[in-house]
Amino acid sequence: MMIIGLLGFVLFIVGFLYILKWLFNAPIHEKRKHERYDDEEYLEILKKRYASGEINKEEYEKMKRDLG
Repeated sequence: MMIIGLLGFVLFIVGFLYILKWLFNAPIHEKRKHERYDDEEYLEILKKRYASGEINKEEYEKMKRDLG
């Protein structure tokens, strides 16, 4: 009977630690999703969007002015 109680306690502790790990790692994953680009990377993305036809010249020029 004592072994079952000890096993339950160990499982509780492991579960608790897993939840803590999940909670503290969640913001790190979100941060990685939204990493900031430097100005050159923004301009490269903008140029690719213009070259692919995703945005027109007016949109390209406006966004380029907004970036810097």
